[in-house]
Parts: sequence; structure tokens; C-alpha cells
Amino acid sequence: MTETTTAEGAVEFELDQSQRVVAEASADARLLVIAGAGQGKTEVVASRIEYLVEDEGLSASTEILVLSFSRAAVHAVRTRLDGREIARTDVRTFDSLASYLLSQNGIEPAGDFDERVRAATKLLTTADEVEGVEDIAHVILDEVQDLVGDRAEMVLALLSRLGEAAGFTALGDPLQALYDFTLEDSRSKLTSREFVDTLTNSFGATMLSLERNYRARGEFSRGVIELGNRVRDQRRDRAAQIITEFESTLPHSGVIRDWNFLDDDSAGRTAVLCATNGEVLRVSRFLTKQGVDHVVRRPAQDFGAAKWIAELFEGFEGPELARSDVESVIEKKLAARIRDEAWYLLKGAEGRTRTMNQLNLPRLRSLISTHTMPLTLTQPDRAHVIVSTIHRAKGLEFERAYFVHPNSPMDDQDDWPAIRRRYVALSRARDVVAVIDIPTEWVWFDHRDGRQRERRKGKSGKHYTVAIELGGRDVVDTKPLQGDPHRAREIQSNLTGVSPGQEIFGVFDPAQSTADEPIFSLGTAGGAELGFTDIWFGRALAYNFGWRREFRDGWDGTVIDGVRLVSVETVAGDPRLTEAAGLGSSGFWLVPRVFGLVTPH
Repeated sequence: MTETTTAEGAVEFELDQSQRVVAEASADARLLVIAGAGQGKTEVVASRIEYLVEDEGLSASTEILVLSFSRAAVHAVRTRLDGREIARTDVRTFDSLASYLLSQNGIEPAGDFDERVRAATKLLTTADEVEGVEDIAHVILDEVQDLVGDRAEMVLALLSRLGEAAGFTALGDPLQALYDFTLEDSRSKLTSREFVDTLTNSFGATMLSLERNYRARGEFSRGVIELGNRVRDQRRDRAAQIITEFESTLPHSGVIRDWNFLDDDSAGRTAVLCATNGEVLRVSRFLTKQGVDHVVRRPAQDFGAAKWIAELFEGFEGPELARSDVESVIEKKLAARIRDEAWYLLKGAEGRTRTMNQLNLPRLRSLISTHTMPLTLTQPDRAHVIVSTIHRAKGLEFERAYFVHPNSPMDDQDDWPAIRRRYVALSRARDVVAVIDIPTEWVWFDHRDGRQRERRKGKSGKHYTVAIELGGRDVVDTKPLQGDPHRAREIQSNLTGVSPGQEIFGVFDPAQSTADEPIFSLGTAGGAELGFTDIWFGRALAYNFGWRREFRDGWDGTVIDGVRLVSVETVAGDPRLTEAAGLGSSGFWLVPRVFGLVTPH
């Protein structure tokens, strides 16, 4: 694959022979493509879609379905497709597909994502007719090595429902299979290996491989290419030895105490990759204390609706909106990068093909409130520095990647899941890959009521909580602030002007709090109010810190810091809520998503 730039400034790619075989296969072909890190998978997917549309005559919006775990991968594909004059393709996460199918067939997407996936599988396997899949002629599956358990069963049910005439292109790399550990919580115990075997044995997939690596540019990044080739066919013990030997040749920082080396925009996007959520929390705290702006990578299912949706529909009431009215506001309010495709993205998500010049607001509100938006309408993580677990960095690409060495040896370092995890961490970078250490502290992390807690052993021998996790779902998002229209409007205005990575502070709000449920107003260092923590975070704070002397008589004057803004997203609800808050009758408003390891002062 070679890259050239046209006179107009557009980037064009010429596929190599192994990539072209995949991209130019017939629409009914069933392919299983082994695509390692940096082998041009994104360009192959984009070229595959282009070929299916232009040469095979498929409709990009109705006959092609792309399923992925990664929002970043989807964004990359869409970037590649820009300028090719191809209609917007339906791109979804596997979880979003489940909720979408339930909604399309009159079933309330209730329960958590796992329950929705199982309900969608039942629908696909038992219903006489299933709305939403009847036109699909080709499915593109990204990162198939991570399809296990209930989600793998849903995909197999989908492929069975489509019948023999439908084709699929499944891409992945067995060496990057990280998610078999989730089978502990899955009803189905289908492993990644069993899923791949089913694609070849039961669905007749032809196995192909991409040949060259196009990502790596630095010396050690190029070394990862050969590392992958050496490890793939080895026994477990030998593979672990090879990776350990390679890691020993990498630049090694020693213990990092000054993190400002990350704050170099000229070096490109940077990742700090950690083995555990506890390490992510600790690294984020180090960066926050030293003023390094950063974002913590979230699970794919936590991405909410794009910020521009609420901004666009401010002042609209509905329920039906004329296309001309929406496009007029699009032209006035939205940035150029989204302006041309905004209508098509909204209409594609809404899904009513019989009314092409109208948009139904209640339907959009339902999609957002049930988390069934396609990936193309979610708010991505945008920041120069990303701190992430290795699992959540799958599909992402950086100029620099720093792999955090665990403070103590991992018990499973020689198991295949650990070997694959280490390989994924090493293969994220184009230019720089290095190993860093973080300071040793006599603390550990446990998990209680859905959040991480940092724990320490006191002088008396008792264990106590040092800090607790504050996450994006700890922000009130069920309704905008009621009873003070001026304050509610000011919060919405403030949210349009903040940037991901900023430091956020929480100040105790006595008007909304009780002794057992302290609520904090979240805002910037300059005092711009953005939102509020919810009662669940308040209860966790009271449980873990309410026994301390300074909080026994109440929380007045208490603040929390160490928090970073991850994103600003659109949420939706009853239009009467926004109307009562003085925000109009659209039923859309903005909320902040935050992250941090916090201790109340």
C-alpha cells in the first residue's frame, strides 16, 4: 500500500496485492482476514466498502453493515471514505446493534448490554421476520478475535438469519485476542478460537492474510513487526520468553517522577498504556498533580451522543422537523467538518426511509436515552494524551506509546492472555514505544459497588480507603437543573466552551445534599459550573469517608479535586424537563463526563 497526495491535497492509497484481494472480492464472498497491527486494515475496510458500492452495486446505507468495538476505528474508516462520494454506511458497535434491533422490532431495550445482546440473539433466532436486517447483503466484522460469548452468538445468529446469499468480511488478529476473560460473566462460553472456527467450518469462510506493515516508523516500532511474526506460531512458554527478551531491548525510563515529557504537541498523539484500572487511576493522578492535560479512555459502551446534537436542536420542539429547517440550522451552527454529513447521520440513525425529508425528534430522543446511537453519532475521546488500559486501546494508533511496567510481577505473565496483552501494548505506536515505571506505593485497589477504591493499611493494622473513583456515570444526566432557569442556561453555555482534558473541581452543594448523600457542583478552575455529581457517588463518598472526624458534622466547605473532563455529550429525556429548566422543549441537553481518583478535603 503506497500513499500519495493529489494536487487538491487529498490523500490516496494504492493497495498492495494482499489488500486488493480482500477489497475486491465479490459481495457474496465470505472472508476471514488475518490482519495484524499496522497492516492497513482501515484502508482495506474503506476500499472494501467502496468496491461493494461502486462495482458490486450495493447500497452503502442499507445493504452494508459494519460492526466494530472501536469508535476510533470507525472514525478512521469514515475519514478514509471522505471524498469518495459514497453514502454514509451503517456503522455500529455490537452492543448498539442489539439495542437497535430490539427497538426496530417493538421490543424495549431493557436491562444491561449483556441482557440486550441475549434478547437480540433470541429475536434473530426465533422471530419469523426481523425488521432492520432484511436488506443487508454484506457484513464487515472488525476485531473478530475479540468476539466471544454472548456477542459472538448474536453475530452467528445474524449471519444465519441473512442466509447463504449474504457475504461477510471478518478481520482480526488471533495474537491480539484479549477478551476470553469476559466469558466468566457470559452465559455463552463460546471462545474466540471457537468463533473463528465456526466462521470457517460452518459458514465457509476463506482465510486470507495481509502481508506488510505500514504503521511502524521508529526503530523499535518496526521491531514489533518481527516480534509478532516470531510469536504467532510458538508454544506459550517460548512466546512469553520472546516478548520478555524484546521488552528488555526497549528504551526503559526507570521510575517516572516528572511527567511533563508527555506534554509535547509536536510529538503527536501519546498513549500511556496500563495493565489494570488501578494503574490508570494512579497515572491519571500523577498527570493531574503536574498539570498535564489528558483524557482517560472509556469502555466503548460508555460513549454518549455527540455534543453537537443538543446544540443543533436547541429551540426545536417537534415532533416532526422539516429537512429544510434542520439543514438551515446545521449551516449556521455546526463546524465545517460535520456540516455536510450531519443530516444524513441523523436521518440514518432515525431509520425512517419512507419520510426522507422529515426528522422525528421523539425517535432520536429514544435512541439517545437507550444508548442505541450508531458509533458515527457518538462523542469521541479527543486529547493529545490518552491514559488507557491495554484492553481499551485496541484499535487505536499513536505516535508514541508508553507501556507501564507493573510494580510487581504479574502471576499470569506467561499465560496467553498476558502474552497477547503485552503484544497489543507494544504494537500501538508509529514512532516511539518504550517501557516506563511508576512510583511504588504501599496501596492496592479493590472494586466495590461498581467503582475502584484505593486502599491502604493503617498503623493499627486496619484497612481504610484513601481515594475512590469518580467516573462519567457519576454525573447527574436524568434531567437538567430544575428551579433556576438562569443557572441552568449558564451551565449549558459553559459546557459549549470547555475542552476535554481540563482539570475539574467539585464543591459541596448544600442545597441539593443530605448528610448521607453529599452532592458536588462540578466546575473549572475559573468557576464555570458544568454539572453535578449524583446521589450514588454521594453515598459512596459517605460510606468511605463519612467516619472521618472532619466529616462527622457535615460536608460544608468540602471540595474534591484530581478530576479531568473526558467529554461533553448530549443526553435526552422528556421535553417537559428541558422546558421546566428554561432550556426549551427539545428534550436534549448537555452533560459533562469526568474521571478521577478523588479524596474529599
